[in-house]
Formats: sequence, structure tokens, C-alpha cells
Amino acid sequence: MAVTYALFLQRFPELSTTKEDSYNGAYSSASVLINTEVYDTKADDALLLLTAHYVVLAKNSGNPGTVTMEKVGDLSRQFSSSSSSGLDSTSYGQSFLSLRKRVHKVPFLII
Repeated sequence: MAVTYALFLQRFPELSTTKEDSYNGAYSSASVLINTEVYDTKADDALLLLTAHYVVLAKNSGNPGTVTMEKVGDLSRQFSSSSSSGLDSTSYGQSFLSLRKRVHKVPFLII
């Protein structure tokens, strides 16, 4: 199965507002990181999850973060940092990490 924009939208309907050019950029970034020989039958799943992760990061790039403190007198507002771009910063990245752990077999030596 090939990963396409239509498949992306079918798999992640919550990201249906994603424009095709945004998808293409995220897909391009993700595709160079997925080794199909390593991921084998899970390569498409890995590519979809990583692409979704990049799409969400791009959508949130202008978001200052969650309001963590507000003050009315002398108006003040404090935001949490939203600059995290690690895989754990989105649910799609977290799912990708989980898949990666299942796919990557860590060899060990028994003595």
C-alpha cells in the first residue's frame, strides 16, 4: 500500500483541514527517516504517524502555548512553552515511538 494524501486524510480525519502542500512537506520530511527494510510491513504506518506528527507541529508553530497564569490588575498572562518538537510532543509522535520500539529489535548477548 502506498501512502497518499487521500490515505492520510482517511487515517486521520481529525486532520482533514490539512492542505495537500502541507501534507507533501511533512511527508517529504518523514519519508527520508523511514527505512522500509527495517519497518517492513509497518513502514506505511510509521510513515503516516511521522507525517501526522510533522503536520501538527507545523500547525502549532504559531501557537504561543497554553495559558498557565492570568492576572487582571495590571494585565498579565503567562504561557507554557510550546516549542517542544520532540516526538513526545504530539500523540502521533508518541504512537510512532511506540511502533518504533516494537519494530526495532535490540540485540543482546547472553554470556
